[in-house]
Order: sequence, then structure tokens, then C-alpha cells
Amino acid sequence: MSKVSDANTATSASTLYVVATPIGHLGDLSTRAHAVLSEVAAILAEDTRQSSVLLRHAGISRPLIALHEHNEEARATRPATRACAVVTASR
Repeated sequence: MSKVSDANTATSASTLYVVATPIGHLGDLSTRAHAVLSEVAAILAEDTRQSSVLLRHAGISRPLIALHEHNEEARATRPATRACAVVTASR
């Protein structure tokens, strides 16, 4: 059962969420983005070093998986059996 009360934000299995994350001030992470990142089974990020700083700041502990131009084809062909989020830098 989802911890998020908003039905539009509740995570479900086999769903991929694209979550925009702040590139400047870590406190600019939205409430909805925090809720989704807190509930997914794994988080995919192009730059895991930068994303890990944001996740630590937000108190989120989820597996962080590198996804970039050198491995995206291999990662994209895996079947989605759990909810995942791809973090992107918002501008």
C-alpha cells in the first residue's frame, strides 16, 4: 500500500516515473518528487554521484542505478518488474 495519500502520485509495480530534480538548490525538490523517489524500488540516474547527494539530503535510501549513453540500451531492454524512477535535472 502506498504511503502517499494522493492517488495520482501513488507508485505501482512495472511503472517508470520520470522525476525532474533541482540542479541548484537541494531544497527545491518538490513534495511530489520526494514522494515518488521515496516509494519506488530503484532510481536510475545519469550521474549517480550528483543524484546520491540529492537523495542523501532528502533522506531517501533506494538503490541507485547508473543509466547513461554507454549502457542505456542494455538497461532499457530489461523487463520492468518493479516501479522505478529516472531522475532528470530540471532547469
